[in-house]
Amino acid sequence: MKLRLSLGIALLFSWVLFSCNKDGSRNTTASQGNAKLSLSSASVQKGQPMVASLPSGVAALSVRWSISPSAAVHVTPGKGQAMVLFANPGQYKVTAYYGSDSTASGDSSTGVVYVADSVYVPPPPPSGDTLSLAGDQILIAPVADSAGNLVLLVRSVNSGPCFPSFVYTEEIGPNVPGPITITLHEVVSGSVGDCNGALNPATSYIFLNPQQNTKLPNGTYPFQVNVNRIPFQNASNTSYQGTLVVTDTGDSFTWPYSSGVTIAPLQISR
Repeated sequence: MKLRLSLGIALLFSWVLFSCNKDGSRNTTASQGNAKLSLSSASVQKGQPMVASLPSGVAALSVRWSISPSAAVHVTPGKGQAMVLFANPGQYKVTAYYGSDSTASGDSSTGVVYVADSVYVPPPPPSGDTLSLAGDQILIAPVADSAGNLVLLVRSVNSGPCFPSFVYTEEIGPNVPGPITITLHEVVSGSVGDCNGALNPATSYIFLNPQQNTKLPNGTYPFQVNVNRIPFQNASNTSYQGTLVVTDTGDSFTWPYSSGVTIAPLQISR
């Protein structure tokens, strides 16, 4: 009787240990799956590049990035990293889904980013760390931010190291509706992130009327884009001209070009 009781207790103890180990293994896996992303900054301005990287030691064959909320957000994926641009202020959840196969259906990692309601002004580029825009094609996609301000998502077709961005200037006025001139001087190569050897097109958000941080006054604006105009250099540059019509309900471009600098869509609603 004493022997059967001891054997029953031993079996029960072994089952409890097995159950604890089983649960413990499950918790460890969950903890690894919920590891935090490494963020270049947890607080940025509108239009300021933010680079998210997979947790240290994580190697994945495939990565899928998700941003919530997703309105007016642009993601440039890299190798285990992504550069994210935000046009609206607020708090965002950045999630990377990654796995050992092409489905990116294994674990996930998250990070939280706060975007301030102010427009980012890029610093001067480091000396000698730029690429020419000569011969490149420029793609412009208009979007409206939450304040009704017209924002231009500007991308190059050619790629450069890391997560390149544009060196640019913009001029509006002096009268309303005065001419709007966007000048894309060159590209800052590898200015953000360490890239893991990735190559990506140059990408920037350009905010029109950034000082007032609101929509342009209604009217018809001459609209010009200059490409590869480098200050104090005799680099060849090309100018493209059209018009922009701003109303209470939306913005529309008249743009006759199918190469060089293209704009799509030509009309957006507000």
